[in-house]
Amino acid sequence: MKLPRMRRVAMPVVMLVISGCAGSGVFGKATPGWHEAVVVGLGSQAALAAVADVDCSAGVVSDAPFAVARYHGAGVHSRSIGRLVQPSDPPPYVGQKVRVSIHDCSAPFIPLGTP
Repeated sequence: MKLPRMRRVAMPVVMLVISGCAGSGVFGKATPGWHEAVVVGLGSQAALAAVADVDCSAGVVSDAPFAVARYHGAGVHSRSIGRLVQPSDPPPYVGQKVRVSIHDCSAPFIPLGTP
């Protein structure tokens, strides 16, 4: 069975683009370390844990204060991480730029501009 000419021409181009993205890490995991992020949600852990891609509250559902921050890990897609807000932490606000450690759930969100 013969494929239409458009499909025969487009298929190799699509394959080349996909292989280039795969090789460049666009679809890979984010690099370890700290990433710049923006706080996108504040509320209780029970209400917000489901919206975070990574929930650092160890699955304990409660009314404890919870913050969700969105970061770009690899490529154009963003991901979010949520953690409990400790009383000793500076209180975050929606829209605040922070640094997050995506591989260490015990690390707090650090407001940008803080040494």
